[in-house]
Amino acid sequence: MLFWIGTRSQQAFPITSMTPNMLRKPQDHGEGAPTPMLSIRDLPQAELQKHIDATNQYLPEDRHVSISLLNSPRNLVVTGPPTSLYGLHAQLRKIKAPIGLDQSRIPFTERKVRFANQFLPVTAPFHSKYLGEATAMIDEDLKDISIDSSDLGIAVFDTNTGKDLREEVKGNIVPALVRLITRDPVNWEKATVFPGATHILDFGPGGDSGLGALTSRNKEGTGVRVILAGTVDGAMSDIGYKAELFDRDEENAVQYAIDWVEEFGPKLVTNKSGRIYVDTKMSRFLGLPPIIVAGMTPTTVSWDFVTATMDAGYHIELSGGGYFNSLMMTDAITKIEKAIPAGRGISVNLIYVNPRAMAWQIPLIGKLRSEGVPIEGLTIGAGVPSMEVAQEYIETLGLKHISFKPGSVDAIQSVINIARANPHFPIMLQWTGGRGGGHHSFEDFHQPILQMYGRIRRQENIILVA
Repeated sequence: MLFWIGTRSQQAFPITSMTPNMLRKPQDHGEGAPTPMLSIRDLPQAELQKHIDATNQYLPEDRHVSISLLNSPRNLVVTGPPTSLYGLHAQLRKIKAPIGLDQSRIPFTERKVRFANQFLPVTAPFHSKYLGEATAMIDEDLKDISIDSSDLGIAVFDTNTGKDLREEVKGNIVPALVRLITRDPVNWEKATVFPGATHILDFGPGGDSGLGALTSRNKEGTGVRVILAGTVDGAMSDIGYKAELFDRDEENAVQYAIDWVEEFGPKLVTNKSGRIYVDTKMSRFLGLPPIIVAGMTPTTVSWDFVTATMDAGYHIELSGGGYFNSLMMTDAITKIEKAIPAGRGISVNLIYVNPRAMAWQIPLIGKLRSEGVPIEGLTIGAGVPSMEVAQEYIETLGLKHISFKPGSVDAIQSVINIARANPHFPIMLQWTGGRGGGHHSFEDFHQPILQMYGRIRRQENIILVA
């Protein structure tokens, strides 16, 4: 079957000759020589489709390009004649951010887009209309080969619709298998829904870079663990390997993936007295409602405002940005200590971009803690300190938790690194995005969290607040 598919596909779509300039330009950017299939990662499908439509309006119908593989929402493949794909490639280069370009101080809506595009090393436009003629020839070549759908012992799923071929096809499934390779597009997420499954076994040859790894990324957070049954071991912690299938440890042999909805989704719980509470990771840790009155100058500078909020049963941060010497701040904290309910702790918010204030506020917090003042939490806003500085705060101030307010993807990664270095210390990651203005961030609210969410959730001691 594969022989005839390869042969007829190449006959139906012979290799295209291209000018030296068309061959050289993509290779100069490390994107390969033009072929009939172009891989594009980290560009949303809707955005990509706009550029495909813009390219196709200048091309005749028989030279159009289209999305042929939806491996994931941000991992797509466009198929068509190499010369047409070269035109799309040139269009995309206009919006693509060059490697190393620093856009951290540019508002999110005005930035160039970071994505990767690479021509695939193939010579035929698989999963597209351009192999329609080849499909008919292959069906003729394979007319004497038959696999009846009723003979299938296990489900075989249509890679476009996700339906079981045993139910979708009556009789010989060979023409359907050919069509799924040559003509029909692939929607991998739809093809791998598998309701109720907890594990997926990948017997393919791809290893860490194959379909198993792709499926694992797609299934992250759904409670489904992928095991690479053909690979003995590897370095990816969130994927299982062949040895896991033969583990005879009765207690730990079967490993399960985390379901984000089950693990982190808010729930309503009822206590013994019948009172209903909203239960989240943050509320369980603080023992309070899942709402933070975040530190902000001038709102939470006032000690009596902080006290009133705590009396009402909520978590609040005293804003250190409104204090200009240690006497003022000590007086405010002392008044809060005397007024708040017994057993409650004080949290203080400091502005990292104000080194002059940090120079006396951090030692003051350490001094007050050593004197028994119940300062339990520290929030660092407007910047994330280095690993060494954060480590010093965690180890020397005697705190119960520390919060960081990163303003970019790189800063989120810095917080994750700090949490990884201190796996038993609670760390809150407070995300506001750029909609708060000022020193907060130049980022969109959603995109960085969507990009980093999996990494954040893999670090168990991080409490995400947004």
